[in-house]
Amino acid sequence: MSEELLQAYKSEQNKFNQERKKFFLQLRCLRMNGADGVLAHDFPQFGQMRLNGKPDCEQKYFIEPPPNDKKRHDKFMDVSNFLKAGDNFVEVIQHNKEGKDPSFYALGIFVVMNFEQNEVVKFVRELQPVLSFKQGLQQVNKEFSKSSEEVFCDIVPLNLKDDFTLKPITTPMRGQWCKHINCFDLEKYISSNSSFNNRRWNCPLIPKDKPVLFMIDEFLEQVINQVQGRVEHVSVTKDLMIKCEGFCEPLLSPGGESAKKMLSNSPSPGHTMRS
Repeated sequence: MSEELLQAYKSEQNKFNQERKKFFLQLRCLRMNGADGVLAHDFPQFGQMRLNGKPDCEQKYFIEPPPNDKKRHDKFMDVSNFLKAGDNFVEVIQHNKEGKDPSFYALGIFVVMNFEQNEVVKFVRELQPVLSFKQGLQQVNKEFSKSSEEVFCDIVPLNLKDDFTLKPITTPMRGQWCKHINCFDLEKYISSNSSFNNRRWNCPLIPKDKPVLFMIDEFLEQVINQVQGRVEHVSVTKDLMIKCEGFCEPLLSPGGESAKKMLSNSPSPGHTMRS
């Protein structure tokens, strides 16, 4: 084989090896307690585990008891080096110690692809649903309708600063269950969850919420575009004006239409996708 062909072969082999590193096998366990079982990763409070009966694996994946009988913070387990082609034997034994862990658990092995931060951001931008400008506008309008004889709401304050980093929001994002008006920044949120030991994926505004779908908020995105980085906090008035120190102008849609006129038109559709 010529030197040129050999180098070409090594180059392709390196590319193949790099792609393989993106895939690994994870052992995951969900506590099926009817509340956060779909989202909470937990092994039984007390128990033991074996993979293919390997002593070294048994030692590595021994389920340590929680400190002072408190809840542990379990992580996904990478079992790529302990599984083989064909049949595998995975055993998890749960000990309901003194009735302290009556929950049921579901165990599974997942083929996981590891995405780079920029790949996740691109996925959210191009393939996830979008909270349309009109949907956001209607959400803000509902805040005004909360006025009563005791409380009169004529402005809705908007925070244009990311709660994670306290820096200006570039791409406003929210989870599909988020009901709050304010958003967090897409890139900063993905970056803050990129560490293996810090993958909580909680909503920074309502920590008990765990977004499953990420949606870019076109309403707040439009407000950010209109104020052009002048301030970190603005207010939207009941007559749909954007106000802050030294700035006051009508709120417009991304297409330049008056937001007031848009609000008077037909009801908004469901979540849309970016074209």
